[in-house]
Amino acid sequence: MREFFGREPEQKVNPMEVVALGAAVATLKEGVKEKGTPGKIRRPVEISDVIPRSLGILTFSGTVPKIITRNTKIPITQTKLYTNAIDYVDEGVVAVYQGESMYPEEEGFLGEFLFEIEPKPAGESRINVSFTVGEEFGILHVTAHDHDSGNERTVKMEAVGRLTKKEKNRWMKKMLRMHAVKVRVVNVETEDLLSYYLNPNSRIGDVREDLKRKGIISEGMGIFYKDNELADEQRVKDTGIKDGAVLELK
Repeated sequence: MREFFGREPEQKVNPMEVVALGAAVATLKEGVKEKGTPGKIRRPVEISDVIPRSLGILTFSGTVPKIITRNTKIPITQTKLYTNAIDYVDEGVVAVYQGESMYPEEEGFLGEFLFEIEPKPAGESRINVSFTVGEEFGILHVTAHDHDSGNERTVKMEAVGRLTKKEKNRWMKKMLRMHAVKVRVVNVETEDLLSYYLNPNSRIGDVREDLKRKGIISEGMGIFYKDNELADEQRVKDTGIKDGAVLELK
């Protein structure tokens, strides 16, 4: 450019803003021709900022459902309800992408963050994810809210932000520790025996309800491990239960 025009190129302006402003000025000057009425010009013309590309989050299925679709006027706030795909996870990742594909594209990645959720069986969590684009055009605010725990986190997606290597390693280790604990459950009264898998993040109360559905525990019965009755609010990982352990119902 310098050699062709013989002058220094302007570097302080945003080329996309220049094109947009030029189009707006041209439209206001010339008006908009209405279809079916040759030569007729309609004024005034409303000029609105819009979302140039659709915005969504990556889900467990590997797809990116849209929360805000392209050409939506701003300012705008849109919210969608999600749930947990894995039993009793206590932390989730919100990864934000832009683009029209249903699948994540590297060039469309905007950022990601972790937030805490109440551990529950798969499909039972209620998590709202909200996208807000305000008057400060180009800046996306993402809020994740867990209904059960009340935990909420808002992140300003002004630039691409990835989890640090330390954060990713911590999250992966946590997921790898989410293996089931195989135990034997014995009803002392009926002598019924059941091979059973415990999730380390599940509460004893959740275990009790599941055993009720299986018909192996009756009302008023306690769950005992090594002759100690377990409280419903305890989590399996805090009880010391190991693979091969025996739980007694009595």
